[in-house]
Amino acid sequence: MMNAYEGRATLRRKWVLLAVVVVLLIGAGPVGAADILHDTVDKVFLEQRLKGLIGKTGLDPFDPVSPLAEARVLDIERGGRGEYDAALIRFIYEDGRSRDVRVWLSHPYRLRPGWQYTGLDRYNTPHEALPGLLLDSPDAPVRLGTPRRLDHADPVFTGVAGFDSSPPGGVDRLIWSPQGDAVIVSQGIPHEIRLVLLPVDGGEPLTLPGGAVTLPEWTADGSGIVYARYDGGPDPVLTMVDRAGTVVWREVGGEVHGYAPVPDGVLIVRSGALWHIPVGATGDVTARRLIDLPAGWSSGVIAPDPSGNRLAYTCGSDLCLFDRSTSWSQRVELPYPEPGIVRDPDGTWRPPSRGRAHVLNLKLRIAWSPDGQRVALVQSDQNARPLLLLFDRDGSLVQRIPLGPDGWVVDPQWTPDSELLFLQTYPANGRRLVVVDADSGVVYDLSQPGWHASGSLSPAGDRLIVTGWEPALWVVPFERQ
Repeated sequence: MMNAYEGRATLRRKWVLLAVVVVLLIGAGPVGAADILHDTVDKVFLEQRLKGLIGKTGLDPFDPVSPLAEARVLDIERGGRGEYDAALIRFIYEDGRSRDVRVWLSHPYRLRPGWQYTGLDRYNTPHEALPGLLLDSPDAPVRLGTPRRLDHADPVFTGVAGFDSSPPGGVDRLIWSPQGDAVIVSQGIPHEIRLVLLPVDGGEPLTLPGGAVTLPEWTADGSGIVYARYDGGPDPVLTMVDRAGTVVWREVGGEVHGYAPVPDGVLIVRSGALWHIPVGATGDVTARRLIDLPAGWSSGVIAPDPSGNRLAYTCGSDLCLFDRSTSWSQRVELPYPEPGIVRDPDGTWRPPSRGRAHVLNLKLRIAWSPDGQRVALVQSDQNARPLLLLFDRDGSLVQRIPLGPDGWVVDPQWTPDSELLFLQTYPANGRRLVVVDADSGVVYDLSQPGWHASGSLSPAGDRLIVTGWEPALWVVPFERQ
């Protein structure tokens, strides 16, 4: 309860602020006065929003250990046509450390003064459970430890424009090496992808040769990276580079529709057939044709099992399995996606609708378990309810597991014992770190308040590398219980 003295002091501060504003407006002229008025209004409203963040810890923009003690608005930066405004804010922590960050400000329909949305608003949203995801469950088989910021990764984000870029920090995907000692950070959009190799536990990041148009894949032994890139010609060329960024080989036999590293080299798909580039290839190479793929192949995903012999791939709207050592094959019909679960304005979730979803861009992602006995396939679309399907190695359905209300899901990742799957999901316009028990089918939400993180599980299954809405990378222990 405010006493009389505090009330008078607050009133005096308001009058002083008003007097300062009036003096500035008189001396600035009409145009300058409007800018000063807008900046003053924006700072006042932004400072009110920031009050809700004081005392919190989390992944970002807060330190994971020391609470946020103070947040000061240093400047308001006006964006040009088609650009967001931004605020420069100094975050000061209870242990005395501080750092300055840029946060975007959004005006509804560009009307001023005042804005309605900022890059920090999501940190004040409730940390709540979503349909189909068990949040903060004591039965979860995994807990997340204390994050460690990778300060040596900061050069990866040079030129990224502060909080709430989309995707976060400009990062589209984080791809671990098989040894778990490095990740490839994929930034940008298709046809403009920037790839950076980052040693996780220290060392300088290395920008790989440019022109990438596909996400990279590590070779089976982790010595090289394979991706398609423009290399001076009219069409992209499948290329392998080593860890120093030196080109090892270029596949010059024609257009490549899909590819996957295997223990004996790299498999590629061209014109519905399977081709092979052996280990040890150098220079300009042409893949050797192996066999036509049964039931053809549709642009999407091809995933080999750990032996490299049994393949799972998309054929039309179905899943196809093929063993290149025995020529055995199987085609599995996939279900049509169901509509996503919708939230009403009063905050309640409607029961799942029957029928088919209005799919705009259905994504399929496939991953074999490390023991080679199960195949995980994820269907997702922004308008559909994501679905995890687990098959045995011969194509029989083992589990059908919904993954939250709606949104995209990226590549499923197995733990080394083939018992759990880690999935990065994007439900309800947010981000959730999810773990699925492959035997029980129970889905656990490991997300923490204020994180809004995207992550990737290490091959050893003991840590995540994540990025949040701040351009930065963090390592988080992935602790089995």
